[in-house]
Amino acid sequence: MTASWPIDLEAAQRVANKLGLSGDVTPLASNGMVNACYRVGLNMVLRLPLDEEAVECIHIEILASRAIEGQGLQTPRLLAAASEVGNGLPPYTLYEWVEGVRLSELDPNSVEAQQVVFEVGAEAAKLRRLGLVLPDLPRDVYRPPVNELKDLARQDLTGIDALRRKLDMLAADAIATACPERLIHNDLHPWNVIVRQDGSGLAGILDWGDARTARPAAEFQAFPAQMLSHFFRGYLSQLWQDIPSSFYKEALCHWICKAVWEAVALDEAIYERNWWAWPQGGIQEFLGQVDSLEAHFGAMQSNAAQTG
Repeated sequence: MTASWPIDLEAAQRVANKLGLSGDVTPLASNGMVNACYRVGLNMVLRLPLDEEAVECIHIEILASRAIEGQGLQTPRLLAAASEVGNGLPPYTLYEWVEGVRLSELDPNSVEAQQVVFEVGAEAAKLRRLGLVLPDLPRDVYRPPVNELKDLARQDLTGIDALRRKLDMLAADAIATACPERLIHNDLHPWNVIVRQDGSGLAGILDWGDARTARPAAEFQAFPAQMLSHFFRGYLSQLWQDIPSSFYKEALCHWICKAVWEAVALDEAIYERNWWAWPQGGIQEFLGQVDSLEAHFGAMQSNAAQTG
């Protein structure tokens, strides 16, 4: 381990001193999965990778944040960054502070939360419309969750074959359709969305450390079932003319894969962050959710195409 780790308040203070920042450096109550976060003064937030393995996420975050700067997206401005270890200091990113609360703190059934998710969907569509391609970013492609389905079958065998058939059917229509790869955020979930303090709308989308070059439908993977239709409605409000008719099926493929992964992971932190829990009724209930979403998404996309 280098002198740059472990990450603690002293390390954050050293970075702040190097940057000549004034104001108190205080740890935030909630960190990310791979970063420690500190508020600097009133107007900045400093993010430091928790270990050396997390440095790659900082590198990706810097690339993506610089690419979208000035493009009109609702995301905090990157003020300073370093992706390399140097002089005993860890890599870091420094952002402007966005005042508000995490979307995960709102009631997911509230009108305010649903409106914010609609706005996040619209932001995802705007990002797609920019058509950014960053060759240095990792590339993601759709892969059926073969191993995860095997693990899930050990927990709940009932319905596993039907779930496999559903995924195969959706993918056969969608994945074969040509679609250019673009920069995507790749981690849009309630934990990474900041809502204005009064709950009146989207304040900012955080954490570009998982950004990828991928087919845009992969952006749908992280929102829970009860919020996904609001996300899709926001997406269609910006792009209804420019997506293939099978787009909603591909979006569902990615969402199912993430849901299956989370069911197998059994990580309580995921459930707390994402408003998501595997249905108590198991695979059969989950398949009911998928069928409902498929019908709803198909109708929404068809109506958007007809009405403009």
